[in-house]
Amino acid sequence: MAGWLVGSSLLVQIQPEFATMKFNTALCFLLTGLSISAIKYHKAIFIRCCGITISILAILSLIQWIFDINLLIDNLLIQDKFEDPTAPPGRMSFATSLCFLLSGIALTLLTFRHISSYFIEIVSAFGSIILALGMIGLFDYALSLYTDYGWQQFTVMAIHTTSCFLLVGIALVLIALFDGSHSRVSFSAGIIPAVSVLVILCLSLSIALENNNTKHVKTVLKAQLNNQVEQTKSDINFITNALARGIKRWEMQLGQISQYEWQADAQLYVETLPHLISLSLLDDSFRPLWQATKDSSLSITELEDIVIRIPTDTNKTPQAFGITTPQSNNIVVLILPFSAEGKAKHDLLAVIDFSTFFKELTQTDVDESTWLNIKAGPDILFSTLTPLSAAQDAYSATQQAVIQGLEFEFEKGFSLESNVSGLGILSSTVFITGCLFIGVMFLAIYTSQKSRRLTNIINSEKERFRLVLEAAPGAMLLVDTQGNIEFSNTKVELLFGYEPKSLLGENVDILVPSAHRGHHAQLRHSYTQNPQFRSMAKNRELHGVHKNGQLIPVEIELCPIHTDQGLKILASIFDLSERTKQLVALKNSKEELDRAGRIAKIGAWEFNLNSKVVHWSTQTYKIHEVPESEPLTFEFATNFFSKSDLEVLNQAIEDAILKGTEWDLELPLTTLSGNLIWVRTQGQVEYENGQAVRLVGAIQDITEKHLVTLELERRNLELNNFAYVASHDLKSPLRGIDQLATWLTDDLRDSIDHQTKEHLRLIRSRINRMENLLDDLLAYARAGRKDAMTECVNVAELVQQTFKFCNVNDAFTLDLRGDTGDYLLVKTPLETVLRNLINNAIKHHDQTHGQITIEIKADVKHLEITVADDGPGIALEHRDKAFAMFQTLQPRDKVEGSGMGLAIVKKVVESFGGSIELSQNQPRGALFRFSFPARYNPK
Repeated sequence: MAGWLVGSSLLVQIQPEFATMKFNTALCFLLTGLSISAIKYHKAIFIRCCGITISILAILSLIQWIFDINLLIDNLLIQDKFEDPTAPPGRMSFATSLCFLLSGIALTLLTFRHISSYFIEIVSAFGSIILALGMIGLFDYALSLYTDYGWQQFTVMAIHTTSCFLLVGIALVLIALFDGSHSRVSFSAGIIPAVSVLVILCLSLSIALENNNTKHVKTVLKAQLNNQVEQTKSDINFITNALARGIKRWEMQLGQISQYEWQADAQLYVETLPHLISLSLLDDSFRPLWQATKDSSLSITELEDIVIRIPTDTNKTPQAFGITTPQSNNIVVLILPFSAEGKAKHDLLAVIDFSTFFKELTQTDVDESTWLNIKAGPDILFSTLTPLSAAQDAYSATQQAVIQGLEFEFEKGFSLESNVSGLGILSSTVFITGCLFIGVMFLAIYTSQKSRRLTNIINSEKERFRLVLEAAPGAMLLVDTQGNIEFSNTKVELLFGYEPKSLLGENVDILVPSAHRGHHAQLRHSYTQNPQFRSMAKNRELHGVHKNGQLIPVEIELCPIHTDQGLKILASIFDLSERTKQLVALKNSKEELDRAGRIAKIGAWEFNLNSKVVHWSTQTYKIHEVPESEPLTFEFATNFFSKSDLEVLNQAIEDAILKGTEWDLELPLTTLSGNLIWVRTQGQVEYENGQAVRLVGAIQDITEKHLVTLELERRNLELNNFAYVASHDLKSPLRGIDQLATWLTDDLRDSIDHQTKEHLRLIRSRINRMENLLDDLLAYARAGRKDAMTECVNVAELVQQTFKFCNVNDAFTLDLRGDTGDYLLVKTPLETVLRNLINNAIKHHDQTHGQITIEIKADVKHLEITVADDGPGIALEHRDKAFAMFQTLQPRDKVEGSGMGLAIVKKVVESFGGSIELSQNQPRGALFRFSFPARYNPK
């Protein structure tokens, strides 16, 4: 501010090429310094006013920069008379405005730090950002990069501004870290974000240095490329002009000198002019008439090869062509017209080898990563690009040049990785130096913080110990060697019914039942002689006494604590009242389980594979008729089975151990008393850490069930035999009656009247109906048998074959939909169901033609099949009895049938675990939907 008042450029600008510190900037620094000094004296209002003022000035400056407006605050206090092309007069830079905004906010938050500790952490973070910006600005000037330093397109920051911000940032960070308004100082939330910000900004500075170096190298590269283009152009033009002057002289001497003198003069040109290796005279057909070469470096054959590759439609102005030969790819050919008396007769061909010239041209490129490519038309005349350079990230510059009618393309480039390595070391050094500076500064801060934290830990040790004991899951007591209570948490007081803190100073014996207090004093004295961690509830029951005299079952653990005041004993007391209730409930539950086992004749057993110990429940002993005093072994427990049954049981146990499966067997068992019974034995394996450790299971006496099952099987067999015999024996006389009726009809055909013939026909019809009824009864008895094998069946083929079998007159059509593939199922029962449903649909249809729709839907284990027709359907009142035996909806004289078809369908479907339902089809007809077990079988 003094520099502005006295007009001293030394104080305001330091150096003529540096940016100036604006008057508003100096004013904000003054307010910032006064605010930081006032923190020691707790001048909150003053600090708050200064912080708000600084923030307002900064915000107004930022608004001017962002919206490109003038709020008339830059020269409000003093007129800016210093020349500074980087900013409007009197306006602080964008970066300076941002830093002052952070400073103002941080100073304001410091006055509210007593409200929340997070304000301190925000101040630390803002101070770190200001510190980083100041440090980068200072490094920028130290490395003479101030012309590249700024905030995007805005002005640079003055050098003394960066230094001041460096000090302000350090001050804010230290104030935040050493603030004493809160006992908790968050190192991770304060220091680590600050370190991270500074490291990132140091990294950005190192990247800026590398970018600056790359920019410099690119500028130099373009200058070198332009110089090399000019050299090439000068060299070719020099040779062209020299040859043009020679041609001019030769045209004037035409006819005055011999061909030998002419050729000798051309040879002198070849020897004298640089890079010229051949000079030839071509006739109108572009054939060489003579040739002058340097040291015979180009034979006439090679010259003819070059001439062949030259375009023949060239005009008679000097032209140049790039030619690639097996010996060199640096050849440039010049065509110069040679005329006599104004008419072109011949052409002069000059062959120039630029190999040496191009090498000399790149001698200034001392860096191997710098390369040069020169193209003449489509041909590459010269290239120093190596495969390694081509594989790296590179920058290149290209320049076009037309020299004597030939288009040249010059491309010069360098590898970014190698060319910035020089300054890359410098940028890395800057980055590492910044990190070391940050590390040293914050190491000192961390050491101070650690010391302060240790002090806080020591001061709050007792409070934390109390909080820990209060938060413990059980009741906690701290007593001395005399048994006096020095601390008790709330759970102790709630457990024993005492008022808060009323136990302090009392002897612990008041919590011991009166009958045991004398012995307890001896035990306490004995424990103090050999203190160690100990559980007092081992193999015995302990009780404490409530204030009202009630005994409380407890578990106690003792832990000795050695302190400066001597030995203390920490007792953890756990209330076992709920556990005792649970044990009683568990005991009652076990008794109920045993009672249920006795009623159901189910016993439990367990065999430990490691210890070979066998355990039986009471009911298991009773099933085996073994006294409970009998010692058990695995051999003894399995000796009740026959040899063959024992092999089956052992195999099941081995499979269970190896595969982790369970077993469920029904086997005969001979009890210890010699009684033969049937038992159902079930078991499984228990594992620990992947190893089988025990077998557990149950055993049930199923003798009565087994006998009932055998009796049921015998009666079912008798019923099946009866159905077969009855069917066979009843059919024999029916066939005889039918045969007699047939004979009577044949013998008396001409002598009996029409009524008698009708009676004989009815007799035969009733006999046929009776035979069908017997067949259906037999089919119903056999329906649902599961002795058939599962096979792979194509459902579509099965449905179509069944429909074709039933549709004898081809009067009906089939519409088959859905999942018609190959399935694993029992074929014959499904065919029976489909045949009965299709027959019913055709037989009971009220028209001569119709359509049957069958839809199949498959899930994981079943097929859901829908059979629908367009016939008259089944009325709602008849649907309940449609599946009953001998039920027909029309008279048997009108529609022949036994009424057993749907009954057979229902029995078959339900015997295989499925279900069937009947509903109305739309717009007319009946719809049957049933499920049948099947699994999809992809081919």
